[in-house]
Amino acid sequence: MMFEFYKVKEVDLVKGVKVTYTYKLEGTSTTIKKEVVQAVGSNYNAPALDFVTFTQPTGQVTGSENVTVTCTENLLFEKTTDLNNPKWFAIDIHSNQNRYMWHYEADNQNIKVAVPEDLLSISKDDAYFWCLTGNVFDGFQIYNKKSRNYQINQHHFRQTSNYRRQSYYLAYCKASADRIFKCSLFQGR
Repeated sequence: MMFEFYKVKEVDLVKGVKVTYTYKLEGTSTTIKKEVVQAVGSNYNAPALDFVTFTQPTGQVTGSENVTVTCTENLLFEKTTDLNNPKWFAIDIHSNQNRYMWHYEADNQNIKVAVPEDLLSISKDDAYFWCLTGNVFDGFQIYNKKSRNYQINQHHFRQTSNYRRQSYYLAYCKASADRIFKCSLFQGR
């Protein structure tokens, strides 16, 4: 007697249907959609999104359907919600190795990376302080305390006096397994 074995995926054994999860962030009209295949009869299981928390929707998959998920931001920093009361912080770009810090030089110049003498010198220089406004879904605008124009724009993090509004998005660093206070800013979606 001869036997042959074939690998069969569980989804091939159970009827899978496409479920579209629409994520809504409190305070914004922007949504993000994720489509997944789930087994009919299984509980809803919305995929996780970085930098937000939510409660899994209740109910079971009955067929192809749309499910709304309400999210709350869960950021690694305190964002600025009012530019009259900004939340300033220094931005270290190399995980606190050699203190490579963002440093504003002047309008129409790229942001510099400076290695300050010590942390006390950072606290005395407004060029090291930045704040972020916006949200996870729409992106963030980045402002510098020393610059009265504040916002950086899209061209290689260049400061300009007549900037065009540009948003930056957060992503966890791939090299960061612990995901603690380590994230990247990138342009576009």
